[in-house]
Amino acid sequence: MSALANFFDNSALLARSTCLFGRPDLLWLNAISDTAIGLAYYSIPIALIVFLARRRSVEFTGLIALFATFIIAGGTTHFFSVWTLWNADYAAEGLAKAATAIVSVLMAILIWPTMRRALALPSPRALERVNDDLSRQIRERNAAVESLRESEDRYRTLYNRSPAPMHSLDVSGRVVGVSDYWLAMLGYRRNEVIGRHLSEFMAPESAARFRQGRWDAFLAAGEVRDEPYEFVRRDGRTVDVLLSSRLERDATGAFGQSFSLMVDVTDRNRTEAALKREREFSELLVRSSPQGVFAFDRELKLTLWNSALERMTGVTADETLGHQPEMFGTGYGGSGVVGAMESAINGEAVTLSDEPFVFAKAGRRGFFEATIAPVYGEAGTILGGVGFLHETTEQRGLEEALRQAQKMEAVGQLTGGIAHDFNNVLTIVAGNLELLEMRLNDRPDVKRLASAASMATSRAERLTQQLLAFSRKQQLQPEPLDLNAVVIGIRDLLRKTVGERIEIDFRPGTALWQCLVDRNQVESMLLNLILNARDAMPDGGRIVIETANAQPKPSQVLGLPADLDSCVLLTVTDSGTGMPQEVLDRVFEPFFTTKPQGRGTGLGLSMIYGFVRQSGGHILIESTEGAGTRVLIYLPRAMVKIIPGAAAAHRQVSPGRGETVLVVEDDEAVRQYACGVLDDLGYRVIEAETGDAGLVAAEANPEIDIVLTDIVMPGLLDGVSMAREIQKRRPRLKILFTSGYSETQPQEGGLVSSANFLKKPYRPADLAEKLRSLLLLTT
Repeated sequence: MSALANFFDNSALLARSTCLFGRPDLLWLNAISDTAIGLAYYSIPIALIVFLARRRSVEFTGLIALFATFIIAGGTTHFFSVWTLWNADYAAEGLAKAATAIVSVLMAILIWPTMRRALALPSPRALERVNDDLSRQIRERNAAVESLRESEDRYRTLYNRSPAPMHSLDVSGRVVGVSDYWLAMLGYRRNEVIGRHLSEFMAPESAARFRQGRWDAFLAAGEVRDEPYEFVRRDGRTVDVLLSSRLERDATGAFGQSFSLMVDVTDRNRTEAALKREREFSELLVRSSPQGVFAFDRELKLTLWNSALERMTGVTADETLGHQPEMFGTGYGGSGVVGAMESAINGEAVTLSDEPFVFAKAGRRGFFEATIAPVYGEAGTILGGVGFLHETTEQRGLEEALRQAQKMEAVGQLTGGIAHDFNNVLTIVAGNLELLEMRLNDRPDVKRLASAASMATSRAERLTQQLLAFSRKQQLQPEPLDLNAVVIGIRDLLRKTVGERIEIDFRPGTALWQCLVDRNQVESMLLNLILNARDAMPDGGRIVIETANAQPKPSQVLGLPADLDSCVLLTVTDSGTGMPQEVLDRVFEPFFTTKPQGRGTGLGLSMIYGFVRQSGGHILIESTEGAGTRVLIYLPRAMVKIIPGAAAAHRQVSPGRGETVLVVEDDEAVRQYACGVLDDLGYRVIEAETGDAGLVAAEANPEIDIVLTDIVMPGLLDGVSMAREIQKRRPRLKILFTSGYSETQPQEGGLVSSANFLKKPYRPADLAEKLRSLLLLTT
């Protein structure tokens, strides 16, 4: 420590100013110069520090830092030079100068290697050249950037304004770009679309399909074409599109973005759907058409065979498609259909009318109409043909039934007219015979003759009733009947009628409805049918009588009245000889019979036909020669069930009591007969020949108690019209109607009822009983 203290001890030393004491100018010159140099040296490192702080990437930072230290050390020595002018601290100054020397030596050592590196740096001229190159490259780059920008602008404009809906997606399927047409098609704005997943704009089914595999499949394949999707517009309407997409990858193969094009096929799909519906509807019409439809190609091979033809022919489509129609080869007008098909291939349409057919597989025969025409392609070439078949078997049957009905109606009008006139004659004959018998009690021989004539008259009455039954002009008294009870009631009579060699099997229907018919006529009808069946089985056999409830349809029963939808069916079947078709066509004609002369009148079935039709029913006969006959009778159902009760008590016939009767009858002989009977019975009689005259007489004679009038009369007023006019004026006046032929049938509760109707021919007792029963009634 003493050595160090001695080193710094300056007590024996003098400051340098002592030497310059006499020269103050030199003193201050040294002091100021060293101070300025020191300050200048100190400022240089500060500038270097600031420079290095701002330019950290400058080369030779270590050398620069050493240089800065050297400058500071040099500056420090100058400050010590100023200090030693007045202070003799030469030790400190020596240390400062020693440090400076060390730094200087290091600086000298390091500067030579650094110089080589510094010389390797570009010169200012080289830097200018580099700078010029950089400037040129920057200008070229800027020009390329501008060109790229302009290209991107053109691409963006082309993309956005393309007349096709396009979009771009990122790797997750979100929209990064859309064309204007895409926005217009779906009705969105651009800011409502960008960034959203494409599936958000799809219908649920399409969105699920897109998310659940189609997007991943696209990323793997890199391209898809014409995939169908359903998009939803902003207003909720749907749009059908075909989507085609391509995946763009960068130089490394990574996903760049996808570009997609959509084609709007909404109208096309709807048109195709409409055409499909129309085609399916047309096919349905063809398949379900009741008319047979078939099509064929140029080789006459069938390409269409609808279900109606399957039912008609018994041949299925599977059996015939692709083959020529062999079932038309024979039986159907020979080869008429095949020939028509050949004509159609040659461009000629052919119509076949009422061609006979035999379809063996279906077991059917009958008649058809067919129209067969060529089918042309777009170029006008004949592709094949089409045929339409319509079965006319039922139509021909209906036409035949209509002709038969018209014929029967004409014959009925004739027979009814004859019966009407005959009844007028029988009224006079039968009535006068009865009066004659009453006056011949003392002449038994003559009375016997009158009685025989009266019996013959009764037979004539039955004949006229048969004629009226056929013409449907008889006066019926329909009532609700249990058909089972009627059959059981006359079963013994029927068995006695057919004899022991013929078995009668009655099969009553269960829960049978009542039918609305005339009991006497039903019994007579059954007896006639059983007699006909007996005559058809000379060697014995079996007759089956069946009853059943029925609800037939006109399409199922030929000629069935449209209103007969609920009825009671009576069936009589025999095992007899049957009838050929030519006989079956005439069975209902009056006076037609196949029995030997004298064994039949030919009125039995005619009477049944008239009764059934007049009752609102229907009758059919089915017969095959050698196989028996079946008669089906449809009788109208009684909608109100009547429980049979006790028969009404018989009224005693008594003569008149001086009452006045107006007799209105156009037939003079009948009128004279009626007036004579009434006069004998004690009535006062006023006569009138026509309905007009009867109305005048009724108004002129208020004392009239009852009117006896025929229904069918010439003039403006018939009997019914006259009665209506009379009762308008005299509502309480009784009216008794009589007729042997009339369109007007008695109806309970109507103007003409069973209570005030007397059927011609009538006898004096019938007239007396009817008049008295009406006069005894109170209103």
